[in-house]
Amino acid sequence: NPERGFNFGELALKLLEAHHSSQTEPEIRFIVAHYLRPWREHQRNILTELSSVGQIALATGNLEYAARGASAYCALSFWVGKDLDTVVRDCLEQGEAIRALKQLPNLWQVDLIRQSATLLNLPYVEDTSLALNADAKRDRGVRFSWHLLQAFISYIFNKETAALELIRLAEQDLEVVRGTAEQG
Repeated sequence: NPERGFNFGELALKLLEAHHSSQTEPEIRFIVAHYLRPWREHQRNILTELSSVGQIALATGNLEYAARGASAYCALSFWVGKDLDTVVRDCLEQGEAIRALKQLPNLWQVDLIRQSATLLNLPYVEDTSLALNADAKRDRGVRFSWHLLQAFISYIFNKETAALELIRLAEQDLEVVRGTAEQG
């Protein structure tokens, strides 16, 4: 029930405010921003919150949520239609930060978004495939994103049959990303 989820998220933010816990702040803010607020407001409005989640997490030493915040920011920037040059630039910046944090699944996600934005920004594209290394392919959340982005790009470049097959492949990993804050 999205309404109950949103209400619990609001309660969590109020409790966080009343009993400030720097240990759990990044996780709570990330879950509310990334998973609950989109049920009530346009995702474009959530970008600033995701950026601040990454900063708060970094300041408190929570490397996992610093990387998750950065990765979610890049993905959301792409999906809400930010300028593709800006998306590529943000992905390069955030990708370097995530690489330094050694948070590979988030790095792989950001790299897929960067590749997608780059492809869509080219005047002519012959090869529309996105690169993904063998380690990344073993992460089901990353693999889902890869199939979904590859399907989106295939469809944009009039490769509908390939897009449908990629959607079928994405469905195999759907339960990993559906209804959970955990990946892979």
